[in-house]
Amino acid sequence: MSVTCFIKNCQDSFSDLDQYKTHLRVLHSKNEMKKFVCTLNECGSVFDNIGRLFRHLNNTHNFSKIKNKSVLEPPNSFRQSDINAQSKVNINKISDNNSNDDAVYNEQISDNECQIDDKKQKLEEMFSNFVIKLHSKNHLTKSCIQEIISSIKSDIIDPLCEMTSANSNFINLINSSYSNFNTLYKLKKYMSQRGHFTKGIDHTINYKNGLIFKKGRPIVGEIKEKICIMPIKNMVTSIFSVKDIFESTRSFARINHEVKKISSIADGLRWKSIVEKYSADSVLIPFELYSDDIEPDNALGSNAGTNKISTYFIRFPTMPPHLLSSIQYIFEVLLHCSSLKKDMLDNCLEELIEVFKELENGIPVIVEEKEIKIHFIMLRILGDNLALNELLGFTLSFNSTMFCRFCTMTREDSKKMTKVHPTLMRSRQQYDTDLLKNDLKTTGLRQNCLFNVLDNFHCIDNFVVDIMHDLFEGIIKYDVAMCLMNIIEDKNLDISLNTINNLKQGFDYNDIDIGNLSKPLSEKHLKQGALKMSASETMSFIFFLPLMIGHLIPKNNKYWKLILILIDITDAVMMSSFDDDTLKQLHAKIIIYLETYINLFGQNLRPKHHFLLHYVDCIYNNGPLRTMMTFAFESKNREIKEYAKATSQRVNLAHSLSYKCAFRFNNFLNSHKDGFHPITSHKKVEKVSNEKFHKTIYYHDIKRSNEYDFISTQEQIFRCNLIIHKKTTYKCGFFILKDSSNPINCFKIIDILYCSKRYFLILEKFTINRFVKHLRSHELGLSSHTYDLITIDSIIGLPFNIHKTVSGKEYFRIKNI
Repeated sequence: MSVTCFIKNCQDSFSDLDQYKTHLRVLHSKNEMKKFVCTLNECGSVFDNIGRLFRHLNNTHNFSKIKNKSVLEPPNSFRQSDINAQSKVNINKISDNNSNDDAVYNEQISDNECQIDDKKQKLEEMFSNFVIKLHSKNHLTKSCIQEIISSIKSDIIDPLCEMTSANSNFINLINSSYSNFNTLYKLKKYMSQRGHFTKGIDHTINYKNGLIFKKGRPIVGEIKEKICIMPIKNMVTSIFSVKDIFESTRSFARINHEVKKISSIADGLRWKSIVEKYSADSVLIPFELYSDDIEPDNALGSNAGTNKISTYFIRFPTMPPHLLSSIQYIFEVLLHCSSLKKDMLDNCLEELIEVFKELENGIPVIVEEKEIKIHFIMLRILGDNLALNELLGFTLSFNSTMFCRFCTMTREDSKKMTKVHPTLMRSRQQYDTDLLKNDLKTTGLRQNCLFNVLDNFHCIDNFVVDIMHDLFEGIIKYDVAMCLMNIIEDKNLDISLNTINNLKQGFDYNDIDIGNLSKPLSEKHLKQGALKMSASETMSFIFFLPLMIGHLIPKNNKYWKLILILIDITDAVMMSSFDDDTLKQLHAKIIIYLETYINLFGQNLRPKHHFLLHYVDCIYNNGPLRTMMTFAFESKNREIKEYAKATSQRVNLAHSLSYKCAFRFNNFLNSHKDGFHPITSHKKVEKVSNEKFHKTIYYHDIKRSNEYDFISTQEQIFRCNLIIHKKTTYKCGFFILKDSSNPINCFKIIDILYCSKRYFLILEKFTINRFVKHLRSHELGLSSHTYDLITIDSIIGLPFNIHKTVSGKEYFRIKNI
């Protein structure tokens, strides 16, 4: 027994009431179902709701659920005139005493509707997340994504519908749900209904005459110059409404007055001075602004610079430290054509500054169903030296008389001076006086900083440097190249460029740093005085340089001594914690380095050399310098650049990029519905039997560990070869320290155990023979053949590898980052 759908031109048949009901709900609109007609055995009875139709089928025709859900042949077609004639009779047959039965039956139907609604909602959420994730990919344009979505519909879903026939309710539900996302318009509509945004907001800041195309023909017309700003307040409230983000970010923003070390931005003088202005119950969270330019076209092509885009990002520096290097926690806020900055920087930043004012005054955020007023304070502006001087209103030329944004030392004096007298430091009072002079040459001020209108920001207090550009793309490249060239040209040493390259390329970087192996050094670049490396390659090169070639160079070599001082400075500025003594030593090292450089080469100091003299002040004011590095921002900028190159869109490119930024942000929210991702994860596990575990070489030693009591009570223990903890990889064979400040012993990871969602490391103890100053490295001793068990959370510092020199001795260097 089967019933045919009563909708015109639909001949689908069903042997199950639930199937029939799902079919009507999913595939047909309400407009098609004004009357509900019984088509079973050409009955023709007409009803005014679906509940009465199904009660009629069940009671009158004994049409109940049948376990066999195979598709039956549709019944003969019926005439509409017969239905209309019969309907008048059958409607009168419906008596009022059946109302209770209708209520019971409609209640059953309502339950089924809820189940279908739940399934459909889950399917729609799943499909929306999938499509949003596609749109967040940088290398995929809108047309590519649309082609993928259409192909899934035509090549997968439609054939499934045909193969399973109309009786497969779930396939029909999939088809119906997926249809809501098969175009970008439908996706945007779905997201808008749920409070998500899909693009930035355009603001016209200027009109100019230029060449435009109308109906394919070039004509002279009016061109709107626009900026595109993201809905920042909505973004911020969405971010801090996510589970755990608010509490963890706020906890790192709290000031600990008992700790005398500077370990975070919250320990700096800037944040402390801001917190003092507010009451104790105020909720304050700092954020930082970063700006840079991207070139979407060929830098050497005819369109170079024409479509250049300026991008602005914000980041919350008191989020958990291991997240700050992840680009998904950096958020785009403004995009515009770079050419607008030259004459209309005020107009470009006007809307952004107004939003920052609102954030500073406090906005309500729903955190775990409670409304909290949070003051979001712009604490500092990050960027390279040119970007900082541009946004802060200082000179754009570093050859000008007053080039420094920290002090008033002239360019001529900075070429030889290795100290900055306190009276030369810029102050707010002097800043106001210099603005009135309106003389760029004698003051170094180009204009009043636009961000000074914020209550808690002033450009004079923005003690920020970028060691990525200053050191790894500046001083190290220049100075090390000159030192190596002099070492190669020294006939008494008999060290050739080929020898250095052989040692460099053959150096064992192991798994940790192998990705930063740079190309061989070239004589051309060394003579020009610059290493041809990226910032990350330079960072690895200078770190391992003592282990690569240190054994070839005499201890009294003056050029090698200069390199070692530079390595000491690099190691120091990459530290995560400072006290007064450490900062005094760093400043003394910087002065010694600059004086040695001048005496050794007889050359003038560069502007980046001069900025070294302000590093200690920056640490006192804004915390460790590594929190100001722009590595992560450069990677984030690369995302936008990748899409800008993938798309052919060049008319209002900033708007097109904002669409991609919006989908990336929505993908971020989708992936953080349950809060932060787990801080520890593993790649592969292998179950370890108790018998095998008891036979391990370390079993008797770890029984003395405090953690053993927990492991001994577990029924199942698993072994991992590799885990990722706080974005850092730990692998069997890596070495770690328990005390990085005064290392006496180091430990080799020989096993990683996992049980009850906890991770444990089995460590083999090694002695450290001595610290070799000439190599700036520790010499590894012998294994003590004793073992220890620790949790992954008790690790201090980063893992490292052991490097064997030509002499056969083994050394290691400790990374401070």
